[in-house]
Amino acid sequence: MCSWDEWVPESRVLKMTDASRQKQKELQNAHMYLDVVIIMRYYLVMLHLVIFIMTSTLIMIYLCLSVCILCVFVLYRRFVSEMTYYVSSGMLNLTKPKSVLYCIVVVLL
Repeated sequence: MCSWDEWVPESRVLKMTDASRQKQKELQNAHMYLDVVIIMRYYLVMLHLVIFIMTSTLIMIYLCLSVCILCVFVLYRRFVSEMTYYVSSGMLNLTKPKSVLYCIVVVLL
């Protein structure tokens, strides 16, 4: 088994000098900046994902509200037509609260 100094050429080995220490600090700083860039990219991707999810959620909320508004509109139209039918046929006396309540229950069911 060989150690690292047996397969690294002598020209590549840094001696313990001030220049070597400076070079080591420069390399460490370069790797630190590279790590920061990688982390920033990760957070940027996560931010895009969160924005996509929020946008999708807002679209779903908009669609659900649209369907609810449509259902309320349809129920209102049905209620009005049922009320018109019962009043015109004489089956509903608007002075009696029970008959109005009965009409509302019939329309909602």
